[in-house]
Amino acid sequence: MGKKFPLFISLENKNVLFVGAGNIAKRRINTLKQFDCNITVISDHIDSDIYNMGNINIINRKYKKLDCINYFMVLACTNDKNINEQIYRECIENDILVNICDCKEKCSFYFPAIVAENDIVVGITASGNNHSLVKKVADKLRLLKNDLLK
Repeated sequence: MGKKFPLFISLENKNVLFVGAGNIAKRRINTLKQFDCNITVISDHIDSDIYNMGNINIINRKYKKLDCINYFMVLACTNDKNINEQIYRECIENDILVNICDCKEKCSFYFPAIVAENDIVVGITASGNNHSLVKKVADKLRLLKNDLLK
């Protein structure tokens, strides 16, 4: 699939849907909350961490066909390959940005590691190939950020 171009876009007031509410979803929700988007979570298994994040629209049920319509961006964070496939097809057919968390081939964008401070935002990806390296680079940048801001 090759490298992805790092495009920085405004998510302010954009509707973002998460299907699934596991650990990956929780981390990504925490990241996106910084960018002033309207987050909705659909899942039939939602733990208290999601409820405690505040200012999130929570729909406690399974995903239904066409739930992704009217969203700018959809992140499928489920363990159900059939649901993820359905979400992928619906999003592609309707020109909705989609990220299938466990299948880089079915992503119109990669979700990067983010290092942010004030107006500086750095996104890091290894084209979906090496998550541990991305984490190491992000951690080093966070340390460097702290040194630069002293």
